[in-house]
Amino acid sequence: MKIRQGFVSNSSSSSFIVKFPRVPNSVDDVRELLFGDKTKYCSPYGDNMWDVDKVSETVFNDIQEQEKNKIEDAIQLLSHSHKCPIEYDDYQKIPGEWKSMDYGAYDKACKDWAKEEFEEFYSLKRVRRDKIAKIEGADISGSGDVIYIFSYSDNDGQYFSDLEHGGLFEKLEHITISQH
Repeated sequence: MKIRQGFVSNSSSSSFIVKFPRVPNSVDDVRELLFGDKTKYCSPYGDNMWDVDKVSETVFNDIQEQEKNKIEDAIQLLSHSHKCPIEYDDYQKIPGEWKSMDYGAYDKACKDWAKEEFEEFYSLKRVRRDKIAKIEGADISGSGDVIYIFSYSDNDGQYFSDLEHGGLFEKLEHITISQH
């Protein structure tokens, strides 16, 4: 029998769907939006302090590597998360649908739920559902708001673990999706 000696890790990652009030055009914009006048970002356990310039640069670089308002990606991410309240067995028992459902039908039900959840969370009810897919890259709220998606994992070291677990986006509207 093998016995593990030393540190054992249960790795995790989290994704964040974040609503910014405008497109951040610089590291300074990100720092202002995330931290205000703070100079240090604390790890969730208080073990580490990171300079907000470093953290802001990481977030800004992540923004630069993606398109804004990837709404279908956000809905897809949300529909495959543990937040989806639809269980495969439950979906098979929906009235009038007593036959066995295939995974495609279950997947569609989760996507429908996620689209509704996303629209409600980000106040998109005024946008007709059939037009959601057509607003990729557009201003989704009429006020300059934009959506970006971030993923951080403790597999990538202490710094990224602190980004994942430290409340990085607490000043902005966001949805956290843990993949533990």
